[in-house]
Amino acid sequence: MTNEARFGRDLTTSPICPICMQDVENTMHVLRDCIFARQVWSSIPRGSCISQPTGSNFQEWLIFHLTRSRTELMNWPLSFAITIDALWNRRNEVVFQQSSLSASQLVLKVTNCAKSIINSSTPFDAGAQSDYTRITRNWVCPPSGFIKLNGDGAVFIFGDKLMWGFNSKPRWEVHYGILKKARPLLCH
Repeated sequence: MTNEARFGRDLTTSPICPICMQDVENTMHVLRDCIFARQVWSSIPRGSCISQPTGSNFQEWLIFHLTRSRTELMNWPLSFAITIDALWNRRNEVVFQQSSLSASQLVLKVTNCAKSIINSSTPFDAGAQSDYTRITRNWVCPPSGFIKLNGDGAVFIFGDKLMWGFNSKPRWEVHYGILKKARPLLCH
């Protein structure tokens, strides 16, 4: 959840981006417009086209880049998806763990991840195993006008408070809360 959304729910004191401290932090800001994101995109091959299409909303921007054609030298939709995932995860490390990678470290991580996926001949890293069961992945394109996203959730303990949030399927409702005097949880 961005600071803009968290601020609207009284979960933070400011909607400003914790990375650049200049603009309201919404999803487009984290993934494209923040100074840090622009540094990363400028170092990714073909990343200079990231502001296209101009004037687009978030969904149009995602669809534009995830449906662009591949070239012999690179798979842009793959690089794009890995980069936005890395930017979002890095943002969460800054906000919730007070640690982060530099732009050059993040670019290296994205590049290595993309190369690993492209060079992989199996759907997972089988390591030294000679016998493994091949995993079949079936992906179904969502209906026109929709995008498909994975769910997400987190728990954070701060002093005697437990803060939690998650997205639920199938309607993608956002749930969150704060419990005072948190007690240890048993998870199974």
